[in-house]
Amino acid sequence: MTLDVKRGNAMDIATLTIALLRAANVPARYVYGTVDIPANQFMNMAGDFANIDAAWDFASAGGIPITGITSGGVVSKIRMSHVWVEAAVPHYPSRGVKPASSKNPIDTWVPIDPSYKQYDYLQGIDATSIAGINGEQLADNFINSGTVNEQEGWVQGLNSDIIQQAQEEAQKKLEAHINGMQNPTVGDVIGGRTIKQQTLPYLPGTLPYVTAAKGATYAQLPANLQVRVTLGLGWDRYDQSYLQSKTYPLYQLNQRSITISFKPASATDENALKAMIPENLTDPSQLPSFLPSSIYVVPEIKRDDEVLLSAGVMALGEEIAMGYNFQTPTQNYLN
Repeated sequence: MTLDVKRGNAMDIATLTIALLRAANVPARYVYGTVDIPANQFMNMAGDFANIDAAWDFASAGGIPITGITSGGVVSKIRMSHVWVEAAVPHYPSRGVKPASSKNPIDTWVPIDPSYKQYDYLQGIDATSIAGINGEQLADNFINSGTVNEQEGWVQGLNSDIIQQAQEEAQKKLEAHINGMQNPTVGDVIGGRTIKQQTLPYLPGTLPYVTAAKGATYAQLPANLQVRVTLGLGWDRYDQSYLQSKTYPLYQLNQRSITISFKPASATDENALKAMIPENLTDPSQLPSFLPSSIYVVPEIKRDDEVLLSAGVMALGEEIAMGYNFQTPTQNYLN
């Protein structure tokens, strides 16, 4: 999914990078640690914030463990938990340029972090200024076109043509402005950002920031660093918990068909259901509008055709609770 949408957090991008490196027969692994990002670079990464406090609050709200390092009474850098990648390559003397061979053996785990980026931000056009719409005047004209009774709380006779005419005039002005631009891109019109790309003749061998502490390395992420999903079926109102639940790494469920279905509890129940369905069914309207509660079923949560969870036998017409929640290394999202 990260490759498909071309975005993701540090963990997502590290996972994609490792997958691509391994597909190219380059050994790769995760590294978990703490890094120091200069304040101006952090503000750029976080979204072109004007001050470090706003960028700090934004990142913290997303669950990123960060703290500020001050120098001379101001925050000079941000220290945060981070994940990056190491690739095993022949680094001496080719600096990773030449592929591994008997004459050019692997000798170094080189750090790589494609999640670290700096951006050029495009502001886009000022649509309000170009359209020349005075919002307050437009609102007054619209209200004055009808009758307003504030005491009784009603309005009538408002002329919607005023709004439509303003929209049409604004559209014409915007179209004329865009047509007059020199080969405009989407970013030129609505704004956005582009990555400042770097093309280097060799692997640098170091990260573009200071590593405050290098933690453990992993061939595969441990459970406490994975995004996990817990599925639940059936609710115990006394314990306030699901009767059946199971937790999976997100990658085992992502982009898979997750469904809840009900199968007959016994052959007798299956035959009773079959007896109520017409043999020559051609239209959903032919299905019965009523099913008796004497038929029993078993609820199941499936991944594609594989049963992940099943609850106890229940009669048709009974309710069954189902839910899920996401757990990241820093937050839980309940549903």
